Amino acid sequence: MYTSSANVGPSWGHRVFNASVRGGALARQARAVVEVLTGAAALGGGSLMIVRPDGSLIGLQLDLLHRTPFTDWRLPGVLLAGLVGTAFVVAGLLERAAHQRAALVSLVAGAGLVVFELVEWWWIGFHPLQAVFLATGSVLGASAVRALVRGVAVGVHLASVHGVGGPR
Repeated sequence: MYTSSANVGPSWGHRVFNASVRGGALARQARAVVEVLTGAAALGGGSLMIVRPDGSLIGLQLDLLHRTPFTDWRLPGVLLAGLVGTAFVVAGLLERAAHQRAALVSLVAGAGLVVFELVEWWWIGFHPLQAVFLATGSVLGASAVRALVRGVAVGVHLASVHGVGGPR
């Protein structure tokens, strides 16, 4: 436990730092849960599109693809499961393990989901589920950015407390 120079308990700066670390752990765990659930949904939906490329297992019509380069739902299913699903499951597992690159992978996954949904919206038109996943990708991406910034701040704080990493 860090104490102030008067040795009367933790200094204000250390209390704020410790609260920030605890809040970061909670945000990391929340990201992990949402990422794994999002990844599982993408893996499931993509797999159903691969198994039945006519879209019948999930209520998709082939005529929705008329403005796209696709003739059936197989390749969109591969992209959904392979890119979005895999990225989010990996991000969630890294977050759960508190891996040092977890926030970066979360940011990439969140941004990738936003791009995926925007392209889908442009090609086949709006569906309310796209809004849900656009929001999910945006919130996860923003949370990951916050974690990355917090990580830099924690590194700077540790360096200032312990006198490491500064100019020599």
